[in-house]
Amino acid sequence: MKESSTYQAILEEGEAKEARKMLLLMGREQFGEPSAKIVALLDAVTDLDRLEALVLRLLQVKTWEELLGVNGTKRNPRRRRKA
Repeated sequence: MKESSTYQAILEEGEAKEARKMLLLMGREQFGEPSAKIVALLDAVTDLDRLEALVLRLLQVKTWEELLGVNGTKRNPRRRRKA
């Protein structure tokens, strides 16, 4: 049963759920209560590696938005300013 792909998927889903829980717990301590939009964005992240990277990034950013790259924090490097 442990070799079953369904069993493995269930384990991975549980790990991702726990990682999201820890991310929210630690993020609340650092940034305060997340908005519904932030919670929805976090709930949409299912990749465990991505969630772990977000946990590590918590100490490098100042807001939920910066952590997730939302609200204009991403810039287009090819866009040039007019002279």
